[in-house]
Amino acid sequence: MTKAEAILEYLQHIGAKKEAEMYLKLFKSVKRHRFAVITIDAATLEVYERDIAAALAYLSSLGLAPVVVHDATGALGKQLVSDIWANGGKCQAIMATIFSDQKESAKSIAAKAKELADAGTMPLVETEDLNNALKQLLQNIKPKKLIFLNRFGGVRTEKGELLSYVNLPNEYESVNKIAAAEYKNVLKIAAEAIAAADWKLHVEIVPPNGLLTELFTIKGSGTFVKKGPKIVKLDGSDVDKEKLKQLLEESFGKKLSSSYLARAGKKEKTIYFVEENYNGIAVVNKIDGIYFIDKIAVLPEVQGEGLARDIITAVMNSCRKVFWRARPDNHINDWYIRLCSGMQKVGNWFV
Repeated sequence: MTKAEAILEYLQHIGAKKEAEMYLKLFKSVKRHRFAVITIDAATLEVYERDIAAALAYLSSLGLAPVVVHDATGALGKQLVSDIWANGGKCQAIMATIFSDQKESAKSIAAKAKELADAGTMPLVETEDLNNALKQLLQNIKPKKLIFLNRFGGVRTEKGELLSYVNLPNEYESVNKIAAAEYKNVLKIAAEAIAAADWKLHVEIVPPNGLLTELFTIKGSGTFVKKGPKIVKLDGSDVDKEKLKQLLEESFGKKLSSSYLARAGKKEKTIYFVEENYNGIAVVNKIDGIYFIDKIAVLPEVQGEGLARDIITAVMNSCRKVFWRARPDNHINDWYIRLCSGMQKVGNWFV
């Protein structure tokens, strides 16, 4: 059994093989060097070096080559290289002991990292100035993901509650106020990275032993940080019916009835809260003055990014009070229950 097969088998055991296969396909659809930048501070690496080396080696065996940047100079940095190779991965250190502010120096290091990654060898950029090196690498590599392997795990409040995701820039100030002190710096760096990115960048703050689960499943143990999407409010005359049909059918995995689409033209009864690229939607009906969410749908490839919550927030901001229902065996009822202000069982439904 190859290591790739072993990972998929493990994910199958936790009910996530299909997710893993989908994400793996997505990751391999972009240039290798743009898959991800992973940043690790020396304090985290010192405690979790073996776990991190094993996880990075697994990614390498899957044909993925994230650009890794860390400030563990000396013996610890050499140990990471050695252990990745010992676990079957391919990597090469790039020594950038002092990462210069000069653009040409930054470009040359990024160019070497790109060359290695695209050839299937994981680049490990070693630097004394982690934050500056990270900024320079991000601008030159423009990865899809920035991953902080944080020894404290995902961002938690002072009460110990995990913040599963943060939507920037709207939520930064409020989240920063309630975040425990040990998370404020990494949250600040993540916010600055997203603000500076002129491409689509997602940031994940994860525990070192949760890297694979975070990458390949919808449910993770870290904090997902992103720039919030644009949600538009449309009526039946404005909604793109063809895109609506495709979104709902892909999200639910079945054909949509023609009668449902016909109702999309009834302006007075239905409101559509749509992510501008039709990646997600809430279909809201107004019945006797009460707003009722008829459908919530998010495309499979963007599930786990918090888009459903963004859409429901847009619905709440517009409608103020809204109801929806789900069958008792709906696999996301726990999420619904955490989101709502109250729930009752009515017949065969949770309302």
